[in-house]
Amino acid sequence: MECGKQLMRNHPQYTLDHSSNPNLPIIDDPDYCESDALDNATSKTCHSVEHSLDRLVFRGAENVAYIFIYENFRLMELPWGSAWTWYLAVVGVDFCYYWLHRACHEVHILWAQHQVHHSSEEFNLTVGLRQSILQGWCGFLFYLPLAVIIPPAHFLTHQQFNLLFQFWIHTKSVHTLGPLEWVFNTPRHHRVHHALFSRLALSGPDMLPLRHARRTCVTSRMLVGKLVVLKGASLRAERLVWTGLLLSRSSLHKHHGRQRRSTSRCNLYCLDKNYGGLLIIWDRLFGTFADERPKEEIIYGLVYNQPSFNPFFLQIFYNMNVINKWKSMSNWQDKLAAVWKGPSWIPGKPRLGAEEDKLDIKSRDKYNVQLPLWCNIYLLIHFVVVVIGFQELALRYMGMSPLAVLGFVAYILTSLTTIGMLFDNHPYACLFELVRCLAFVWYVHVFGPNYDPAISILQSVFLLSTFFWLLKTCHILQIKVKTK
Repeated sequence: MECGKQLMRNHPQYTLDHSSNPNLPIIDDPDYCESDALDNATSKTCHSVEHSLDRLVFRGAENVAYIFIYENFRLMELPWGSAWTWYLAVVGVDFCYYWLHRACHEVHILWAQHQVHHSSEEFNLTVGLRQSILQGWCGFLFYLPLAVIIPPAHFLTHQQFNLLFQFWIHTKSVHTLGPLEWVFNTPRHHRVHHALFSRLALSGPDMLPLRHARRTCVTSRMLVGKLVVLKGASLRAERLVWTGLLLSRSSLHKHHGRQRRSTSRCNLYCLDKNYGGLLIIWDRLFGTFADERPKEEIIYGLVYNQPSFNPFFLQIFYNMNVINKWKSMSNWQDKLAAVWKGPSWIPGKPRLGAEEDKLDIKSRDKYNVQLPLWCNIYLLIHFVVVVIGFQELALRYMGMSPLAVLGFVAYILTSLTTIGMLFDNHPYACLFELVRCLAFVWYVHVFGPNYDPAISILQSVFLLSTFFWLLKTCHILQIKVKTK
C-alpha cells in the first residue's frame, strides 16, 4: 500500500495540467470565436476550474480505493513494460467509461450530476471544459473492476488521456474523418450525442424542469415551459431595483433577454446515442450508435435551460428535481424507481420512458444578459486573477497543508460563483462581490507575504473593488428604501 501511495504522489496529473491553462487551445477554435459570448465562455471555463478543484481534493480517495483492490485482489500481475498491458488499459478504461456515460443518461440521480455537461447552448471546445463535480464522486465505481487486472499507473494514465481526448471532439469545425469514424469517437459522432431532443412526461405537482433534450417532466396541470416563465417572472420584480447596478438605461429593456434565436425541430434520431469516449465500437456493439444526418440542423442544450451563468447553481440545481420526483411518488417502490430509473420514467411506463412521450421543440431562444462594457472588463480581469490563483494552487498544493488547500479551494469556488452571479445580474451579486473583495484584502493584510510586488498590486486592485462595490451597494440600498 505504501508503494501505491508513492505512486499517487509521483504520477503526472495530465488533466490538472490541461485545466490550469483552460483557455489556450480554445481561442483558435472558429466555433468559439463565432458563437460564444464572454459570459457563456467564462461560465464554461468556471466549470472546468471547479471540476479540477474537485479532482484535486477528492482524487486521492478514489486512487486509494483502486490501489487497495489491486494490491489485495488482483487476479494476475501484467508485465509493466509490455505494450499489451498499455493496450489493455486503453480498451478497458474506455469500456468502463462507455457504461459510466450510459448510466449517467439512463439513471435519474446520475443524470442530475451529468446534465451540466449538456446544458450549453453552443457546441465548441469550451463545452469540453463543462464537467460535472458530483459525477466523479460515484463515477469512479465503474472503473474499480479494472483494478483486478490493470496496474494503477496504467489505469491513471489512460483515464486522464481518455478525458483529454474527449475535449477535442466538442467542435463543429471537423465534419468527417473518413474510415476513422468506424472505430473512433469523432466530432461528427459526438455532435449527435449532444443534440437536443426530449420526451414529455407527467410528474408530481412541484416538479421543476427536468432533464435536457432527452426527457422533460411536467406537472399534470402545466407544461414545464410555463413553470420556467413563472419562475422567471417571480425574479423579475425583485431584480428591477437592482438592475441599475450593472445595466445602463439603454440596455435595461434587454435585461434577461434571450437572443440569437434559431428555429429547428428536435433531433429525435439522436435519442440516447453515442456514449463512447475514445472508441465508438461500443455503441456499434450495444445498439446505441447513430450517424449524423448532415441535412438536419442540430440544436444543443437542454429543452428548458436554467437561465443562469452561475456555475455552482448549474452544477447542483437538478438534484432538487430528483428530490421532488421522489416526494411525489406514493409508495417506496416508486420512490426508489424515481431515483434509479430513467429521468422521464413514471409509474406504468418503461424504465426510460415511453416512445409516445417524445416531444418536438421547434424553436430555441438562447439565454444572454446584456451587461455594459465596464462590467464585462471588470469581470474579465477578476476572472483572470482567479484562474492565475488556481494555477498557483495546482503548482503548490502538494507542499501546502490540507487546511490551507481547502481554504484556497473554498475561496476560488466562491469567486467563480460570484462572477457567475454578476453575469446573471443577480440581485445579491454586489453584496457577494463586496464580501469577496473585502475577504481578499483582509487575508493579504494579515497573512500575505511582505514586499511582494505582485501581491501588492492585487491588494490595490481588490481594495479599489471593495470601495466601488461598497458605494454601489449603499446607492442601491438607498433606492430600495425610497421605493418602499
